[in-house]
Amino acid sequence: MRSKYIAVMLACLLLLGIASAQEYSIRANRGLNLRAAPSLNADIADTVRSGTILQVVGSFNRWLKIDRNGSEVWLADWVDYSRVDSGEPSGSPQPKAPAGQPIDNCCFVDRQCRSDEEWVAGYWAYQNGQCAAPAQPEPATPAQPVASAPANVDNCCFVNRQCHSDEEWVAGYWAFQNNQCPAPAQPSAIPPSRPLIEGSSRFVRHVSAVLDLLERRAPEWYAYVIGGIDKIVELPEGHVDLLPYSWEDCTGLAYATERKVGLGTCHIDVLQGFGASYIDDLHNTAGTLAHEACHIHRYEAGFVYDSTTRKYEELECGKPSVGVEAALDPYGALTYLGEPALRVVRRFCAEGFSPELYCPAIQRLQGG
Repeated sequence: MRSKYIAVMLACLLLLGIASAQEYSIRANRGLNLRAAPSLNADIADTVRSGTILQVVGSFNRWLKIDRNGSEVWLADWVDYSRVDSGEPSGSPQPKAPAGQPIDNCCFVDRQCRSDEEWVAGYWAYQNGQCAAPAQPEPATPAQPVASAPANVDNCCFVNRQCHSDEEWVAGYWAFQNNQCPAPAQPSAIPPSRPLIEGSSRFVRHVSAVLDLLERRAPEWYAYVIGGIDKIVELPEGHVDLLPYSWEDCTGLAYATERKVGLGTCHIDVLQGFGASYIDDLHNTAGTLAHEACHIHRYEAGFVYDSTTRKYEELECGKPSVGVEAALDPYGALTYLGEPALRVVRRFCAEGFSPELYCPAIQRLQGG
């Protein structure tokens, strides 16, 4: 009986602690989601526009309890809002971990999170040890050599280091965003070179255009592709290496031990005759290169590709293919296991599945 009484008292004290929190007003600095419970998995109960005044009546962990027209709803404490009474932003762009709670999110370490998607990505990045080093005191002049970096550079891996893994790439990306790249790269520290392309002049032009498009429109996937492939070769129609793998010769083929990918000749005109434009061919080839690069990355990570694992392996490497094509054409008709590509990418990002690859496309769509 005594233990039951103690449990009831603790529950009452917890509820009292939430209810007795000082009430204050906040202003939404952008459109915000209000949820039915203090969890990202809870249903969205309401949405408010920028400038909306909300009444905070309590808190729980990193969530604010909001009185919304007499109903109880919850707002994430890391989103962009300002306190009305003091005029100071309590929901600052760089949130601080609540007192007494351990840090479990890169958003408290090396980045600024302004949305649920960025918060989820930061959580999983922390769990996987992918936070960059904490920011050091900034000098009067930012350390980032902006003038010497090309306009499309967004990663320290292009400035002062060589990245050979996904983890190093993520660290380099966030270090660049926070002006943490040291001095510009010396001649010995050069970015990874593009794969060697062998084949007809038409094939070389086509694959070069694909890599140009990836580098410009989806740099995270460009790094993924060139990080796994050293050579891309043209395989003529009816090439014997393709026959056991497909009934047609538009399939790519990874030679994992050589870090080489072969592409059937008809990749250049894979959709010709069905009203598709040349850009469709570029997207298709980009997706195929990501698929084959996946096989090489997995081989180098120790995964075995044989008759017993082939189906699973092909499904796994279908994910990067979908990720690339969704990044290049978010509203295209491509699907993965019957699910629209853009929805797949949103889900992977929210679930923390390789967020450094799948979240940037969503963030670009949202203007972030």
